[in-house]
Amino acid sequence: MDVNEYRIVVSKAEWVGMALMTLCGILCLLWVTFGLGWAHYLGHWDGSVRQGSVANYPSPDLMLAFGILMLSLTPFSALAFVWRTWTTPDGVRTRGIFRRRFIPWQDIASVDVTKHGGYSPHPYYHLQVRLRSGRRLCLPGLQDRFEDTLTAPRTEIVSRWKAAHVAAEWQEAS
Repeated sequence: MDVNEYRIVVSKAEWVGMALMTLCGILCLLWVTFGLGWAHYLGHWDGSVRQGSVANYPSPDLMLAFGILMLSLTPFSALAFVWRTWTTPDGVRTRGIFRRRFIPWQDIASVDVTKHGGYSPHPYYHLQVRLRSGRRLCLPGLQDRFEDTLTAPRTEIVSRWKAAHVAAEWQEAS
């Protein structure tokens, strides 16, 4: 058996959204830095009422905060695309943002699709494994808005899991 890799499929809209978030963050910071100037910004840092008309708005505080927020959200959304799951003849290998894990087939008790999001109009589904210890683990890279897209990966993982259990039972019997 070969190794299969599952990862999050990134749509064109998600790439465009990340690019726009980055662009908005950079433009806001450039506006504070070059358009308004840091001296003007720091002069209003005490929160005093600004002198003048509507020309001072949007406020430099808001633009700086918005720019930093947009630039800080971009890496977090990009890190979600790092999540992966591999199925191998020995078990399941996962890679999340901060952790890598190997789960042998013998440690897995069941493979299920779970719904998250409750009664919201846009729920999403995860493929999760329940270990013999009772712990449940969502497999990274195997989540989607539609349950039907997780049918093929679930079928493949279950067939490998069952094949490993049959092979283990056969080795114990002989």
